[in-house]
Amino acid sequence: MASPAKIAKQDLETLQGFLHCVSPTLVSKRNSKYFTALLQTSRDDFHKVICFCQEKQTSFAQASKNKTGVKLTNVKRSISYSDPSGFDILCNRSTTLEVVTLSFLPKVPPSSAKLTIAKVQRLGPRQTVGVLTAKILAPGSHNRVVNVNGSDLELQEFQIGDSSGHLKLSLWDQQIVQVEPQKSYKFTNLSTREREGRIYLSGTPSTTIVEIDDLQIPEFSELTDAEKLSEWSGTITGIQILCKHRCAKCQTAQNEFAGKSSVHRCIGCKLMQKCSSYNKTYTGTVSLTKDGTDHTLTITNSAIRSYFSEQDMCHLLQDVQDMEEHFINAGDFSVLLNEDGLISKITRTVEDKPDAADYQDKDTSNAPQ
Repeated sequence: MASPAKIAKQDLETLQGFLHCVSPTLVSKRNSKYFTALLQTSRDDFHKVICFCQEKQTSFAQASKNKTGVKLTNVKRSISYSDPSGFDILCNRSTTLEVVTLSFLPKVPPSSAKLTIAKVQRLGPRQTVGVLTAKILAPGSHNRVVNVNGSDLELQEFQIGDSSGHLKLSLWDQQIVQVEPQKSYKFTNLSTREREGRIYLSGTPSTTIVEIDDLQIPEFSELTDAEKLSEWSGTITGIQILCKHRCAKCQTAQNEFAGKSSVHRCIGCKLMQKCSSYNKTYTGTVSLTKDGTDHTLTITNSAIRSYFSEQDMCHLLQDVQDMEEHFINAGDFSVLLNEDGLISKITRTVEDKPDAADYQDKDTSNAPQ
């Protein structure tokens, strides 16, 4: 009987093709780092590649960029849950990559082509949607904070539509503040998910969002899950804002950040990068006094960023203490609370108070001498 080691070795294969869609570094539920790609093994056959050796990401990405044929040795086939008729390809540290000449030409993967919502709804779960143009019809479910691999991320669902239909789109953290209702966008590198038998879309670490000209689409009367909000007004008597940094290359959250330096080495991919290249998200705890009673609330990243953008004070986002001092000294605020008690929007309550200029502009000819 063959030993387990020999059996495992016999399972290894050599495959050839063109690499496409190499992802940034991802982190599994077991906190293992990996990246994905697509391998085009013939003119029309594409297979998902999962590589658990982060050091190979650069060579995979270079081969994809240069559209050179490759031979991957010491790889293993795996059952594909997204394509039951096909297979996935598993790579590890023993996998080698060699440039070769192939008898077919590279072709844009179907997942990288522009799709309509109707076509997305016919896909299975965990499929990549390369390009989609759609209109934000309305916010769906309320903001909530979800723990993903030990990090708290803000999540919000939106209803999006095009001329072929509509579905839900989940966006994360900074993606949330990149969109507005009734505006149209070009989305790239989305991923399909399935819930209760229905397909919906989710943003990924490599998703990009670009505003485009308004799309003319039909009205959809069956839209549901409108956000239920409560409006409170009061004074902020205490606040703590936390800033979290995440590597734009591997999406690893940084436990400590060298903010006073111009560069910082990522604890995930180990690359030294400019501090300004890291993505920043904010969360805060707010003490709001309403009708003489103090309430402790949580404010989301999207609410903080939207507020300072609307106030034309984005420069304050560079310093947490400046933001905190602004909220303490700016007077009364009106906040919108969702069903989880999160502040999803905050605005200043402006009072019509006369100032010195009002008195100087008035006619003082009849003033007492």
